[in-house]
Amino acid sequence: YMPALQNLGRLLYKEKKYNESIAVFDRVLAKDPEDIKAIRFQAGSYHGMGNMPKAIEKFEQIHRLNPEDSETIKILARLYKSSGDYSKAIVFYQKLLALEPNQAGHYLSLARAYVKLGEKAQAINVLREGHKNITNDFNLAVSLADLLFLNKEFEDAAAIYREAYLINPESKEVPICLAKIYYLLKKFTEAEKILKDLLKTDSTNLKAYEHLGPIYLAQNKLKEASSCYEKIIMLKDKPFEEYLILGNISLYLNKPDKAIEFYKMALDIKPDDIRALNGVGAAYSILSRWDKAITFYQRALKSDPEDKEAKQGLLYALKHDTKGIRANIDAFTGASPRVRKGDTGVFRQD
Repeated sequence: YMPALQNLGRLLYKEKKYNESIAVFDRVLAKDPEDIKAIRFQAGSYHGMGNMPKAIEKFEQIHRLNPEDSETIKILARLYKSSGDYSKAIVFYQKLLALEPNQAGHYLSLARAYVKLGEKAQAINVLREGHKNITNDFNLAVSLADLLFLNKEFEDAAAIYREAYLINPESKEVPICLAKIYYLLKKFTEAEKILKDLLKTDSTNLKAYEHLGPIYLAQNKLKEASSCYEKIIMLKDKPFEEYLILGNISLYLNKPDKAIEFYKMALDIKPDDIRALNGVGAAYSILSRWDKAITFYQRALKSDPEDKEAKQGLLYALKHDTKGIRANIDAFTGASPRVRKGDTGVFRQD
């Protein structure tokens, strides 16, 4: 009795007794091999059991019986994608687009499948077509701009990001993407403006500050850059690179005490970082604290005995350390008293 078999199969499926459900629907299909509902329940059972090949086989069977069913096509596209067969997934996403050309998700899924195959140009073409057909879809526009950016088509990417921003003026990601492009194109004024506008409405946006800092540095706006990076260290956990940058800026602004403070904060995170050690050494040299400079340059050389900056900095500090110059030179060069008599040549470069 077919209705009883079908109801029993459904109940077993709902209870996740997949093998039993499949067996019952086998009996249904023995009577009617083209019962799509029975095949669909079997496909779902195989999927629930994690048997992807059999699930795909059953959904393919449904597709042959009903080629226009978009839900089956969508399932097959997803199954092929999840199993890593992107070529077959593409075939079904293309069928979906033919049936439903105004669904943005189909363009996005097809483009992602092309990206997985390394066919970036095809993905861009798909997204261009989607953006042309559905001009007000934010995700389509952003995905197209993202791919154009990765393809280094910066001017085109910027144009599409601007369109996306008109669709969704509340977006916080699009201004940052635009700023990245303007920075790469050396349009620093435009990049600075768009990030400042973003920070007016979102004053704690870490990404905005992280992109604004390099833009200030590129324009040699050191005071503005310093203020920006000081904002970052308040918002970011363990901002090691930012401490280094603030140390460097402080040196350029002739604030060695401030530089030492920032470099030492960096060293609290990475005690053997040679850039921070050399930075402290340079700052102490500016302050004529030669003993301190020597200590940090020596620590730097323990991290990297071949580091040129540490070697030159140490030699310079040793030369100016009038209190301990002879002992320090001997320790550093291994010079004997006989060799030391007269000019050893150690400081000729200086």
